[in-house]
Amino acid sequence: MTCLLEEQLRIIGKAREQFDEIPELLLEIDKETVEHIIPQLIQMGLVSSKSEFLRLVKQDGVGINQEKIAIDDLQRVLMNDEGIKIGKKRFVRFIK
Repeated sequence: MTCLLEEQLRIIGKAREQFDEIPELLLEIDKETVEHIIPQLIQMGLVSSKSEFLRLVKQDGVGINQEKIAIDDLQRVLMNDEGIKIGKKRFVRFIK
């Protein structure tokens, strides 16, 4: 029982470290929608172009807080501490 608890605590600690290593993106005032951040995602090297980002959205490859987004969600306003997952291994956390 103690070994199981220690293992769970180790996993939680590792997850926290990984969360702290996620790159952050500062949201500009009046540029807080998904569509507005695409150029910044390109600049960060997370996607190569706007068309690649849109293709990933259409293929359910982009999620915000573990919820897949659709083309209709591009006008969604992003909040502080939300995170976006692009593909399988690319993450960004938003700060205001």
